[in-house]
Amino acid sequence: MGVQMEAAGETVKLLLLDGSPTYVATHTASQKIVRGDTVAEQSEALLFFILQFKDVDQQKVVGELTSMKSLDERLARTAQILDGVTPFPADELSSAAASFYYKLDAADKYKPSAKFKGNVTLVRAIDNYVQMGDDSLPTNCRRRQLVSITNWTRPISTSRALNSREM
Repeated sequence: MGVQMEAAGETVKLLLLDGSPTYVATHTASQKIVRGDTVAEQSEALLFFILQFKDVDQQKVVGELTSMKSLDERLARTAQILDGVTPFPADELSSAAASFYYKLDAADKYKPSAKFKGNVTLVRAIDNYVQMGDDSLPTNCRRRQLVSITNWTRPISTSRALNSREM
C-alpha cells in the first residue's frame, strides 16, 4: 500500500509491527509443511498460534486439527486447547486465531512490487517464537530504517539503525 501511495505522489512513513515481508515469511515457512493444501495450512497456522501460549504435542494437534471438517471447527478446537491458559473467553480466542491465520496467509502471499522510498520503522520483539535478524528491509526499502526492539513487558529498551545504502 505504501508503494502504491508513493506512486500516486504521496509522502509515506511506514511502521511495521513485528514483521517485514521476509520476517513474516520466515514465521510461515517455519511452520508450513504442505503448500497449496488449505486444511494443512490452516492447521499449521493454528498450531503456531497455540504455541505462542502453550507447549503441545505438535504432531497430535496438527493431526487433530487436520481431521476436522471446517475452519470454524479448527478455530473452536484451538480455543478449547487454550482454555484456561489465557484470560480470554473462547470466542475472543477463536477470533484472534482466525485473524492470525488470515494475516499469515496474506503475508505469505505478499511480494513487494517495488522498493519503498519513505522512512520505515520496524518494531519487533526480543522474545519471539522465531529468532532472527531482519535482512529484508534494506532490499525492500531505499531509506534508512530504525529497528526498535522490546520484550513487550517494558518500554522499548533498544533502538538501532540498520545499515542500508541510499539508492
